[in-house]
Amino acid sequence: MQCEELGKALFVDHPSSHVSVQQDAGLDALLEKLESSRLQAGSLWSEALDLERTRLTDAAAVALAESARRARSHRATVEWGRAALPDLVALSLRACQLTDRGAAPLLAALWSGLRRFQKLDLGRNLVGDPTVEAFAELVPSFYLQGVTGPARAVELLLGTNQVTDRGVQRLVQAFDSNANDANGVKVLNFTSNRLTSQSLLCVTEFLEKCSFRKVLPVEELDLTYNDTSVDSVAAFRAAVLRLGQSLGRSLAWSAGCG
Repeated sequence: MQCEELGKALFVDHPSSHVSVQQDAGLDALLEKLESSRLQAGSLWSEALDLERTRLTDAAAVALAESARRARSHRATVEWGRAALPDLVALSLRACQLTDRGAAPLLAALWSGLRRFQKLDLGRNLVGDPTVEAFAELVPSFYLQGVTGPARAVELLLGTNQVTDRGVQRLVQAFDSNANDANGVKVLNFTSNRLTSQSLLCVTEFLEKCSFRKVLPVEELDLTYNDTSVDSVAAFRAAVLRLGQSLGRSLAWSAGCG
C-alpha cells in the first residue's frame, strides 16, 4: 500500500471526530472506512487517528514525518498524499512492527511540527533507544512551552518494545537539565521493555533531586514488568514516597519486577 493511497482518504474538516479501525483489519479496511466517512460527511476532521495493527511501514512513517516537518511553516497542517491533518492531537501506531527507522523521525516531527500534538502510542512495536533519545531532544521545548504558555500534557506510550537502560538514562539527563513546574510531560510508559535495575537506580537518584527541588517532572511514569531487582524496586518506591511527601500529594509513578 503506497503512502499516497492512504493519504487520499485522510480529509479533515469536522471537529471532535476520532478515526479508528478494527484490529487486524489492515490498511485496505482503513481506507474504506475513511473514504466512506468522507463521502457521507463531505469531509472528515480528525484530532485522534488510530492506526493500530494497520501494518504501517517505516517508509510510511518517514513520509508522514517529512510532511509534519513541512507543516511547521504551514499553520500546522500535515499533507499526506492529497490529504490534510490540521492540528492532529493524538496518534496510535500500536502493533505496526515499526522500528526506530520510522518511529524516531516521526516522533520528532510530530511534536516539533504540530503545535497541538500531545499523545503518541507506539506500544507493541520494535522501538528502542534511538526513539527515546529523539524524545529526549524535545524535552527542553516541552518545559519551555509550559513556562511561556499552556503546557501540552505530552504522553508517550512505549510499552512492550526494546528500550534499554541507555535510553532511560539519556531521558533522565534531559529531565535533570530542564524539568520545572511547568508540567510539560504528563505520561511516560515503559512497561515490558529491556530495562534493568540500572534504569531504576538512575531514576531513583533523579527522584531524590526532585524531592530537594520540589519539582514533579512527569505526572505518570510506568516502569513495571522489566528485569529489575527487588531491592531496586524498593528503593524506587521509597524515593517516590519521599517526593510525594515533599509535594504534598500522591504520585502515579510505578515500577515492578518482570
